[in-house]
Amino acid sequence: MGLESLLLKLEDNEWPPAKTIAHCHRFSENSAQYGTLKHQLAPQIKHYLLEKHIRLYSHQCDAINAVAEGRNIIITTPTASGKTLCFNVPVFDELAKDPESTALYIYPTKALASDQLKTVEQMENDSGILVHPHRVDGDIPFSARDAIYVESRLVLTNPDMLHRMLEHHGLWERFFSKLRFIVIDEAHTYRGIFGTNVAYLMRRFKRICKYYHSQPTFILSSATISNAVELGETLIDGPLTLIDKDGSPHGEKYFALMKNDPKRSTNQQTIELLAECVKYGCQTICFGGSRKLVGLISKGTVNLLSKEGHPDLMNKVEEYRAGYSPEERARKEKLLKNGDLLGVVSTNALELGIDVGSLDCAILSGYPGSMMSTWQQAGRAGRKNTKSLVFLIAYNNPLEMYYVERPAYFFTRPIEKAVIDLQNTEVRRNHLYCAAYERPINPREDSKYFGSDLESFITDHCSTWLFQNADGIWYYRAKIHEKVSIRGIFEETFSAVASKHFKDPETLTKSQAFREVHEGAIFFHNNEKYLVTKLDLNTRVASLQKVDAPYYTVALATITVDILSEDSMGFGEFELKFGSLAVSTQYDGYMVIRDGGGVNDRHPLNLPLNTIDTKGIWLTITSEIVNEFRKNGGTYIEKALKGIEIITQLTISHFILSDPRDIGVYSGAHPKNPRDFIVAVYDDYKGGIGIAYKLKESLPDLIRLNRDFLERCSCKDGCPACLYHSKRVEKDSVNKNDTVILLSVLEKKMMNRL
Repeated sequence: MGLESLLLKLEDNEWPPAKTIAHCHRFSENSAQYGTLKHQLAPQIKHYLLEKHIRLYSHQCDAINAVAEGRNIIITTPTASGKTLCFNVPVFDELAKDPESTALYIYPTKALASDQLKTVEQMENDSGILVHPHRVDGDIPFSARDAIYVESRLVLTNPDMLHRMLEHHGLWERFFSKLRFIVIDEAHTYRGIFGTNVAYLMRRFKRICKYYHSQPTFILSSATISNAVELGETLIDGPLTLIDKDGSPHGEKYFALMKNDPKRSTNQQTIELLAECVKYGCQTICFGGSRKLVGLISKGTVNLLSKEGHPDLMNKVEEYRAGYSPEERARKEKLLKNGDLLGVVSTNALELGIDVGSLDCAILSGYPGSMMSTWQQAGRAGRKNTKSLVFLIAYNNPLEMYYVERPAYFFTRPIEKAVIDLQNTEVRRNHLYCAAYERPINPREDSKYFGSDLESFITDHCSTWLFQNADGIWYYRAKIHEKVSIRGIFEETFSAVASKHFKDPETLTKSQAFREVHEGAIFFHNNEKYLVTKLDLNTRVASLQKVDAPYYTVALATITVDILSEDSMGFGEFELKFGSLAVSTQYDGYMVIRDGGGVNDRHPLNLPLNTIDTKGIWLTITSEIVNEFRKNGGTYIEKALKGIEIITQLTISHFILSDPRDIGVYSGAHPKNPRDFIVAVYDDYKGGIGIAYKLKESLPDLIRLNRDFLERCSCKDGCPACLYHSKRVEKDSVNKNDTVILLSVLEKKMMNRL
C-alpha cells in the first residue's frame, strides 16, 4: 500500500475512480538550478547555511541580491520553491549587522503567522542571531505585549492587527523607528475588497514610518498571477522588482482530470475517492468550495470508512476551515504535520503556505474558480520534492466539463489577473478617518499617500462632525479603528453557539449568518450536524442543537436591482452600460436536501432586507432586441434572461480572478424602463471593488463563451450539466433553446462593427 500502489490503480479499470478519469497529465521532475550571491552575508548567516547544508537556488540568490541593492521585490515562484528563505536570509543578515534594526512580517491569517513563527524561532536558534521574534494578533493577551514593545526585533502579524497597532503607534516607536523590512507573504490574497483595505492600510503605515524617520524595504511573496507587479505596486504604492525564475527542484507529479459520474454526485465521488486514498495510507488533503461542502465530505468519508469496516481509520479524517479557536486550529495542524491524520478536508484556508509536512495526494472537489487557486491547491501535495498525485473532480457544469474535455487547453491556461480598486468611497473614507486619528492630516503633505484629490474628497465625502478642520489640518476626534473592518466593509458579526458541544462560539458575518445559521438551517462543525433552533437578530447569536439528520439545507434569496447612475461603451450596434447600482437581497426561504441528493421540502424565512450601493455593468435588452429574439424563434424572454444569468455565474471566473461571493449576477425587468430587461454583473460589496468593471472589455468573449457552452451540451431542454447545475435553479425557470437564441442575437449585434 502507499502512493506507488495508488498510482498503479489509475490504469486499472476495475478500480471505480479510474473509470471517470478523462486524462492524467504527468509533470516531470525538475532538477535544481543554483545561483551566486553578489554581496557578503554576515558570518552567522554563512555558518547557518553551511550547517544546514543549504545551497541557495537561483531565484533565492536573485531575491537576496536585489534586496541588498535596496530594491523592493515580489517573489512569484511556485509553491514549495523555498520563498521563505528569500526573505529570511536578507532580514536576518541585516538584523545581524545592525543590532537595533527591526522587521515586520505580515501574513493574511493568524494560522499562517503562527506556523511561520516556528520557522523564525528555529532560524534564530540555529543562527545565534537574537531577534526575539513574537507573534502579535488578537490571541496574544495585552499583558504579554509589554515585553514585545521593549525587546522584539521581528514581529509577525496580520493586517487586522497592524490596523490596531497603528491606532497605538506610540507604543511601537522603538520598533517603527528602526524598521528595516516589511515582508508581505501570500500577497495574491490581497485582492478584491480585502486588497483595497490593505492597500490603504499600507499607505497609512508608510505615513507613520515616515513620522518615525524609517524607510523600510518591501519584500512581497505571492502565488503565480499574471499581474504580480501591478498588484504589488498598487498594494504598497511603490516600485517592485519581479523575481519569478524558479530554480528549485520538483518531484514527479500526476494530475488526473475526472469527469462527473452521472450515477453519483460530485460530493459522493469525492467522498469515495478520499476514503480510497486514506485506505491506501496516502496522506491526502481534499479541498471543498464552502464550509458546508467541507462538512458534508468530511462526515461522509468518516461514515463510509465505518460502513466498509475500517473503524480504525475513522479518527484519521478531520475538517479544517476558518472559525476555529486558536487551540483547535493548532491541534489539527499538529496532527496533520505529524502524520496522525491521513485525510483532511479543507476550505481554501489550507491553500496558503501553512507547513503541514509532505502530503501524498490532493483532491480538488470541483474547479476552485481560478487557475491560480488550482495550482496553489495542487501544490500542497509533494511539497518535499517527492512524487505526488492530484485529482480534480469536475462538477457537472459547462465550465468544468469544458476544461475536462480539453486537457491540453486546461494545463496551458494562463494565470488570471488580480484586481485592487482604490476607488471605493467607503473604504477610502474609513481609512482617512483612521489616519487622521493616528496623526492629523495635512492635505498638501498627505496627498502622496491618499490621492492628489485628497482635499476635494474630504470636502465631498467626509462630513461627520467628528472629522474636524483646524487651519487646514484635519483631526478625527474619537476612536474609530475598532469599527473599521480590514477584510470587508463594516458588517455586524454573529456567533453560533452550542453550549454543550462548542468550546468557543463560531463567528460569522451578517451575510454568512443569514445563509448558514437561519432558523431551521443545518450547520456543520467537526464532522457533526447541528440544527439552528433560533437566530436572535438583537443579540446576533444563533443557538444550535446537535442532531443526526439525513439532510442539509440551502438558503434561497430574492434579488432586486435599481440603477443609480450610468455610463456606456459601444460594441458594434450594442451599448454596454456601467455605473452605480442599488442591490437588495432578501433571504426568504430555504431548501431541505437529502444527503443522497434530491429536494425534500421548502420553508419560508422572514429575515431583514439588505441593500447595498455598488458598481456594476449591465446589458439592456430593449424591445428591439426582444423582437429580434422572437424573429429568430425565441419564445420565453424571461427564461432566456434567467439562462444567461445562470451560465454567466459560471463563466465569469474564466476571465477574471474573483471569489464566488465577490460578484453577483441579476436578470429581470429594467428598473427604469418597464418595457425593457437587464442582465447585470455587480460587485457584491458596498461601494464596489472594481471586479465587475474589469469585465467590460471581455463582454463579447463572455457572450460567445456562454453560447458555446450551451451549444456543446447534448441535452435538448437544459440539464444538470448546463443550466440546471445548481439546486437553486427552479424547474422550468429557464429554457435552453431560448437562451442560445438570445445570446446569438446579442453576439451578432456586438460583432456588427466588424
